[in-house]
Amino acid sequence: MSCDHYYANPHDLELKKFAVVYHVDNFNVRVHKLIENVYRLLGLVVDVDPTRRPAPGELSFREEVRNGLRERKLPTIMKALSAFEENRWIKEAVKARNLFVHQYREELGWSQLFPRDRFREPEDSIARAIRRMDQATDLDRYAARKIADLSNTLEVVRVFRDRLFQIFLENVPRLGSEVGEGREKKK
Repeated sequence: MSCDHYYANPHDLELKKFAVVYHVDNFNVRVHKLIENVYRLLGLVVDVDPTRRPAPGELSFREEVRNGLRERKLPTIMKALSAFEENRWIKEAVKARNLFVHQYREELGWSQLFPRDRFREPEDSIARAIRRMDQATDLDRYAARKIADLSNTLEVVRVFRDRLFQIFLENVPRLGSEVGEGREKKK
């Protein structure tokens, strides 16, 4: 597999750990951002200002967009959006992003995040070598599993993108006139 690597130098293993975590997290953040951007685009379609922040007690931006889609009778967009958000791979990516962003912050005061409580490498050189071999195998397995997970998620994103594009193509004449009429009424 392209991600397998032999770690003669312990520093190489640490670099790979960092690379795997960085790229997996970056992918999950981008999936979350894609959802935000789709809602912003749909907000423009249904005349909901994507820059406005709702006051406490008001509907969230996403709820306003969903309501706007219902009011404009755009069930195909609603169905595609709901199927995308409820997809197992998308839900897992968003959940992982939320955990990484919100749960693992240092202000939570978890003792294992502080330097004095972190794992200390054993002084025994043989124990260190065995640990590195075991970690390398685990890391390679984790990276291979993540490649499969991210590929599955990416395929869901591609299908959604293509479906949404097709829906827009089918509805452009109607959407264009409705959005134009809505803006003229506001003037």
